[in-house]
Parts: sequence; C-alpha cells; structure tokens
Amino acid sequence: MMEVHSTLRASRLRVRHLILVRLLAELGSMRKAAESLNMSQPPASAMLKEIESQLGMTLFARSRTGVTPTEAARALLPRIRIILNEVDGLAEDLRDPLGHRPAVRLGTVPHAHLGVLQGLAAYCVEDGRFRLRLQEGPSPVLLEMLLAGELDALVGRLPGASRSARFPAVVRHRKLYEEPMCIACGANHRLAKAHGVTPDDLAACNWVLPSRDSLSRRALEDAFLLCGRTVPTPLLEVTSFVYGLAMVARSDVLTVAPRTAVRSQERLGLVRTLKTSLQLKPTSIYWMRRRSSDGDAVLDGLERWLLRNHRKAGVKPRG
Repeated sequence: MMEVHSTLRASRLRVRHLILVRLLAELGSMRKAAESLNMSQPPASAMLKEIESQLGMTLFARSRTGVTPTEAARALLPRIRIILNEVDGLAEDLRDPLGHRPAVRLGTVPHAHLGVLQGLAAYCVEDGRFRLRLQEGPSPVLLEMLLAGELDALVGRLPGASRSARFPAVVRHRKLYEEPMCIACGANHRLAKAHGVTPDDLAACNWVLPSRDSLSRRALEDAFLLCGRTVPTPLLEVTSFVYGLAMVARSDVLTVAPRTAVRSQERLGLVRTLKTSLQLKPTSIYWMRRRSSDGDAVLDGLERWLLRNHRKAGVKPRG
C-alpha cells in the first residue's frame, strides 16, 4: 500500500513542478528559478512547498544565500531530467508536418559516420516511421546525455570501470564492431614506402593528434607506453582525426586515425598507412540504449538494422 500511495502522490505533479525542481538544482536560487519561469518569487516558493507536500519530503534546504538540493532531490533529479527531455521530444514530434514522425536522437562517435552509419539515411527513408537527429561527440559526453534522456541511443565505446555506476542498471548494450587504428602519413612522406617502421622512427617525427579523450589518441598513447617508449608530443592538436588526416595529406607530419577513415583517404592517393611494428589495439564500438526503451518499435527496428548491416559498412566485427 505504501508504494501505491507514493505513486498517487507523484502522479499529481505537473511538468511545471518538475521544471522548477530542475531549475532550482541548476541555479541554486529561488529568485533566478522564478525569473526563468516568468513568475515572481512568492508563487515559486509556494509551488515548491506544494511539491514537497505532495511528495512528503524536503527537496531543498533554504538559506540566505540560496537553495541547496537535499539527498532526496539529488536522487530524483536524474529521472526528472529524463522526463523533461522526453516532454521536449514529444513537443517536437507534434510539430512535425509529415505525420508526426518521432525524432530518434542518436549519438555517435566521429568515425561511426564512416562505418556502420553510412547507409542509415537510406534505411531512414525506407522505414519512413521516424526522423533522425545525429549528435556527434566523444563517448563519455554522449553517455551522460543518454543517461540524462537527451539521447535515445548511442553508438560508441563503453564507459571505463570507474565511470557511471548507473550504467549497468540503466543501459543495455550490444557490440557492433571493432575499429582498428592505424598510423598515417602523406603520400610523399619519407616513411610512406618504408617497411618495419619502428617506434623510434615514429618518435622522431612530428605529429598532429586529436584530443586526449579521443579513441585514436588513446590507442596511440597506450601502444607507445606498452613498448616502453615516450608518447609523442603533438606539434598540432586538433578536435578530430578528420582534421589530422587533412593536415597529413599536405605536410610532413604523422597522425593516428581509424582504419576506415585512413583507407578512404588512401584510395584518393592522399595518405599512406605506415607499415609499423607498433601494435595499436582496436576499439570496440557498441550500440547502447536505455532499458526503459525496450519494446519501442522504432528503436527495435534501428537496432536490428545496425546489427544486421554493420558488415556491409566494411567493418568486420570480432569476438
């Protein structure tokens, strides 16, 4: 009976209540939260009291300097953010002029666009039940967006053991493929045609590298550390391997990038894959979605398509 009673109390909450709780947690001020809702402070304070009364718990500690979330509020905030993100998605779906097709918010790591997602536009047109919004970025950022309900699904790498404790309980994942990494140079680089390039040869060159949180940069650093060599300090640091490959094609530097991307540039005669003894570990890429979305027909179909077609994208899975 306790659970039923608690559910009935929570069911009386309105979207505006949830927005107020989120704003108070983010802004730490009743005045600022009220201004964001285009209302004065007294009605906002009264609304918070109403929320706390309905839930039977104190959500914020008040002081002269502002408001601070209690432990109860911190426990509720992840779910509140998910609900509000879903409400935003619903509002957007209702504005769709072509039959209210839902928008699937899909996060992807950069090189996934060159692999499993190349044929996704054709599938989207063929299926006809949904619109697709791609959000590109590093896996840790995208994972937090997935947990917060800002994304419906994600193609990226799994979190490390030290990251999100909520992941196993909230997210379901399926392995899509392994992306090998390789070192590239310009077609006219002095090492372009060399065989058995050593770590010492590589360390003596100039490098352009993507950011430290990128998959390819981590693979390179791990390979150098495992063979007991100093990790190269990049002459140039860029936001994506895409820019690194563009620079390599026109200058005397090396870079590291997913093999899929390097081969596409290699076919154009712009870069070469170095034949080196340095062993770069491949990165496993996964399809991830929140467990609460199980049974969603659109996401189920998209998952089946990805698992069935990733071989056609030129990426062969292992394991």
